Amino acid sequence: MGFVCGDDRQASRLVELLIARHDVYDGFENDALGALCEVFFAGQDAYSRYAHLPEFSRSAPGARPWDGVGFKHPRGSRTGFWQWDLSGLKSAIHVDGTLNTSY
Repeated sequence: MGFVCGDDRQASRLVELLIARHDVYDGFENDALGALCEVFFAGQDAYSRYAHLPEFSRSAPGARPWDGVGFKHPRGSRTGFWQWDLSGLKSAIHVDGTLNTSY
C-alpha cells in the first residue's frame, strides 16, 4: 500500500491507483462501499509550482510531510495533501456477492 486514508485495518479491502507525473503524483483509493480518498503528493523540488494555490498551502487542512511507507525518496521529502479533492472525479463500484460476511 502506498497510503491509507482511513482505518489501516481496511487496507486489504481497497483498490489503489497512483498516477505518477514527473515530480508529483495523485493517489486514489476506493473501497467496496464506494468510499473514495484522494491525495496529492508534491516533492519539495516541485512544490513552488503549486504553492500559490490555496488548496496546496502547507497550512491547508490535511497537509503534512510524507516520506512514503518505509521508502526514502532520492529527491527528498514530499508533502501530502490529504484533504485534496479532484474536481469532477467520478467513480463506481460493483460488488458481486455480499459484504461483511464471515465464513
